[in-house]
Amino acid sequence: HESKPFARFEDLRNEILVALEDLGVSTKYGHTEVGKFYSKAGYLMEQHEIEFLPQSLSKMAETIIIAKWVIRNICAKYGVSVSFAPKPSLEHAGNGMHVHLCGLKRNRNIIADSRGNLTAAAKQMIGGILRFAPSLTAFGNTIPVSYLRFVFRQESPMYVCWGTKNRLALIRIPLWWNFRKGFREADECRRTFEFRGPDSSANPYLLLAGIAVAVECGLKNPKEAMRIAEDFEAKNIVERSEKYRVLPMSCVEAAENLRRDRKWYETDGVFPKRVIDGIVKRLGSYKDKGLWKKLADKPEKIEDLLREYLFYG
Repeated sequence: HESKPFARFEDLRNEILVALEDLGVSTKYGHTEVGKFYSKAGYLMEQHEIEFLPQSLSKMAETIIIAKWVIRNICAKYGVSVSFAPKPSLEHAGNGMHVHLCGLKRNRNIIADSRGNLTAAAKQMIGGILRFAPSLTAFGNTIPVSYLRFVFRQESPMYVCWGTKNRLALIRIPLWWNFRKGFREADECRRTFEFRGPDSSANPYLLLAGIAVAVECGLKNPKEAMRIAEDFEAKNIVERSEKYRVLPMSCVEAAENLRRDRKWYETDGVFPKRVIDGIVKRLGSYKDKGLWKKLADKPEKIEDLLREYLFYG
């Protein structure tokens, strides 16, 4: 997490944070992320992260849309380009849009017990997301380069599993839990778990609705969800990776998984049939199944594709 004078755009990021606050969008923090680099074209690229304070799902979806608009406008004011691309460069870490989830029941956090341990309800929520993880990529990872971020991991997930601290797991329990004594107990949304799969190509309304369906399924089917959570807890991904399912590696595979799970998303009319049909059709239109294997020894063609999607989202 570099700061001035090493971080070139810190002042710009701080102006963005102030503008968001003026609009009523509260943030937890902003900082640089995994350093900066120069592209082959010679221009400087520097990665930044902004984390929002917890909100309801619908309010958070609105917040993401407003924040992108603010970020683009302030960057344009200074002649700076901003990219939300899942993978801006082949040799650099990708851009995720991680989602921290907190469950409240009667205004009390159900993620952790009084000792800071995960509750059964939290494991059921995690199990629900792991159960639907392959089809959730259809909402959270919507363009071909989304899956390049998974292939060249660099702190991005690939395996359908969860764990503490491990940044290669799809769901991570944040590090702060080890220091929980320093946090105010009255802040009910401090204890969360982090879903690390989605990126900024996502439509946040569809993504968060999909996550809600997965979580509800986990809570309504506690035995199955607990079994999934227990089976796919990752303590050492390197040694046990063969045990875990792998996330889809293309838009086409994501569409296939959504087609298989569509009855769950369409239950109670959460997702209208025509919306699922449209997503499946659009993802399938990319025809990118097996693309990364075909391009594995053609880095120049991968870079061309990355440039094509650099300002998507």
